[in-house]
Amino acid sequence: MTCVLVKALNSTIDESAISPSTTKFSYDYGDIGKIYNYYFDGLELLHCIYDSKRVESVSFMAWLVPFKATAWITLLALLLLLGVVTLVQLKCKSGIQSDPFGLLGILLNFSGLLFHQALTNKSIAKMSKLIITAFLLASIVITWSYEFYLIPHLITPPPSNAYSSLKDLMAAKYQVWLSDAAFLDPLKEEFTLERYPSMQTRPSICTKKRLTKD
Repeated sequence: MTCVLVKALNSTIDESAISPSTTKFSYDYGDIGKIYNYYFDGLELLHCIYDSKRVESVSFMAWLVPFKATAWITLLALLLLLGVVTLVQLKCKSGIQSDPFGLLGILLNFSGLLFHQALTNKSIAKMSKLIITAFLLASIVITWSYEFYLIPHLITPPPSNAYSSLKDLMAAKYQVWLSDAAFLDPLKEEFTLERYPSMQTRPSICTKKRLTKD
């Protein structure tokens, strides 16, 4: 059974293009006008009801997904290179023989820029403004790109499986439940139902189908 919804507000329906064996319904709704439903021969899966397991914990790999391994390696290499160059420049420029922060402190300061933190090492703040500005702009682009891919990955549900045939449903251990209740019963309170004569000769259309998973 295939259902096609047509919103009849600013559109017209070509009745001659519809097969005589087609069952037609129309619903009058105050806010959106009249809606036509057409039911054709055949079967089509419209909806599956199943219990979805929600992932409460996030693995460490989820934080690495936004960038590929080559991107992470390149970023770490550039950060290390920048730290070494900064340390050499500080020693040559100010004559400091041993920086109290050392290379690790410099790397932590530059890494803080990627997390929207200010520079805490005053020696680094006195460095070339060109280097600091270039890295600051690069850190903004890197951070925005990372957050752009990370946030949707964390908040969106896992992708659902697409089933294209009954064999796929059977392989996934779905069960089909049939009831005698008409599938239009929930709509009677809000819609004015016009039942066509062809509906009386096709009671199978009124069979409500529900899919549940083991």
